[in-house]
Amino acid sequence: MRNVAAEIKGTKLVLTVDLSKEYDFSKSGKTIQVGSTLGNQPVDSIDEKYHGYAFGLNVYKYPSQ
Repeated sequence: MRNVAAEIKGTKLVLTVDLSKEYDFSKSGKTIQVGSTLGNQPVDSIDEKYHGYAFGLNVYKYPSQ
């Protein structure tokens, strides 16, 4: 994962992204990547009791004009 932290709090999956960071431009060049799970990630890699759950996240921003 890139700039994404995942944790289980009680029964909730909490994802945290630092919005002050920027990475590559998208392939089209229209947006800048801020954070990504780089595809779907299994929740049981965080907590084994959540077998069968997965999540995916992309956070991006439009460049300043």
